[in-house]
Amino acid sequence: VSIVRVFAGWADPKKQESLWQKAVEAMKECGDYAKEKGIVLAVEPHNHGGFLPDSEKTLKYLKDVNSEYVKLNLDTGNYMDKNMYKAIENTIEYAVYCHVKIHKITKTGFMKDFDLDKIFKILSKNDYRGWLSIEYEGQEFLKGDKKAKAKNEKEFFKVAVKKVKNLIKKYY
Repeated sequence: VSIVRVFAGWADPKKQESLWQKAVEAMKECGDYAKEKGIVLAVEPHNHGGFLPDSEKTLKYLKDVNSEYVKLNLDTGNYMDKNMYKAIENTIEYAVYCHVKIHKITKTGFMKDFDLDKIFKILSKNDYRGWLSIEYEGQEFLKGDKKAKAKNEKEFFKVAVKKVKNLIKKYY
């Protein structure tokens, strides 16, 4: 199945409730078009003012759109819920694509921001069989020198890939 990542949109938080139905109707129309083209739209929840900052709104949106051609692009670091692992578990049934979010990682593969082992347990337990990608956002502590940053990110991205490969082997 071909998948295209989309967003539900951003609007002034004070207007989101009044614009909700318009956003839903627009995505229904997009879902109808996706059906004609034989693709699935994967909606990515997004913090920072997006219509879908948490799992509750994401579930409501997907249920309101109610299309087999509009599913979820699960970004493991985007939910603003108090418990992001519960949020992932609550929405995993709609996921067709998953960004494995990595912010900071040590050379040994330790991550402070996200417990990837816990995330992969959730994916495996729920028999997730969709696409996976690594969304590596770099080592934020390096500012300025682009050459040093590029060298550092190349080194640490390899660590991130190894970490994800090991988790796939462990859980699948």
